[in-house]
Amino acid sequence: MAKKKTDLKADSTFGETDAPTRAALLHSMLLQRRFEERCAEAYALGKIGGFCHLYIGQEACGTGAITQLRPDDYVITTYRDHGQALARGITPRAVMAELFGRSDGCARGKGGSMHLFDRNTNFLGGHGIVGGHVPIATGVGFAIKYRGTDQVILCFMGESVVNTGAFHEALNMAALWKLPVVYIIENNRYGMGTALERASAIHDIYQRGAAYDMPRAQVDVLAVETGFGNVGFRSQRSQIVEFDLRRFLQSGQQIQTFKRLVFGATTEKLIASTAGVAVAKHTAGNTISLAGKPKLFGQGQTGVWRVQQCVFFIGVAGDAVFA
Repeated sequence: MAKKKTDLKADSTFGETDAPTRAALLHSMLLQRRFEERCAEAYALGKIGGFCHLYIGQEACGTGAITQLRPDDYVITTYRDHGQALARGITPRAVMAELFGRSDGCARGKGGSMHLFDRNTNFLGGHGIVGGHVPIATGVGFAIKYRGTDQVILCFMGESVVNTGAFHEALNMAALWKLPVVYIIENNRYGMGTALERASAIHDIYQRGAAYDMPRAQVDVLAVETGFGNVGFRSQRSQIVEFDLRRFLQSGQQIQTFKRLVFGATTEKLIASTAGVAVAKHTAGNTISLAGKPKLFGQGQTGVWRVQQCVFFIGVAGDAVFA
């Protein structure tokens, strides 16, 4: 099908990203992966109260998109917010303290897993109601335009949000007023355990933007940083971007349901699309120095490690082998 004039170009090449940037992206994704694994352990031990939604398998999306931002830009997201908070620069200690309900958490222990917030990094949550944050993002976009600045807000959401009324009302207003909002759909194919094909008449979710003549693109999760960077999101016009990805691990009572739904027919694609593949493809066989950075991932005393395989998929496929 021929692309319309409002379809954005989302390049899937990774060659334009230099080696230091790729190393930083990989470091961020690995930090998110290891952090979420520890969250799963703490949740199983009853140390984390309430719900706990993990970002495992989606790290590339938040990392690649948030990397494009300036410090004065904004991020708002759903209840699956741990990885994006880390990618935005909130410290792992502040996030974990929040999950434990401690007063030194990023929201002083009052938000918990689903409501991370940090004014210093312009990270506006963490929202527990499906689609409830989308109008807030539109409001932030209006405030930016009203002040006359060139900031932008990234609004992350799952694909199930597009079937809510708030989504369409917010997008219509944003397109009408040309607000600087980028609506990012993390399409992991399952909304609360229901397959996309059973819940949406349109499977290319980004085409929902056509109803509002909104620029739109579908970006390969294996090349998020370059693909998203080529979208040209700082155009002072609302846009919609869809990432096609897979989530590997859930927590709490949802994990068994998710296993039954996913493991089997979709496992092979799940492995192929898990976060970390894109960066590791371009660092395979190359030694990357992490000297001076926290030794979070088991690298040797030299602070140097080698990526020998390109899939970071714990317990199922290959993993990084550290020197």
